[in-house]
Amino acid sequence: MKTTTKTALITGASSGIGKELAFVFARNNYDLVLVARRKERLEEIKEIIKRNNLFLLK
Repeated sequence: MKTTTKTALITGASSGIGKELAFVFARNNYDLVLVARRKERLEEIKEIIKRNNLFLLK
């Protein structure tokens, strides 16, 4: 059985389109690499994703 891991690199992930894309890809079981200038907001996104069991970020 072959398993394929899908990964998404999202820049600007702390707000706007980047934030929404992070949620979309998380719901679709992608491994996420999130990049943003505002670390605090990025941590908030991480917690939202974890809290909603969308995907556990490492």
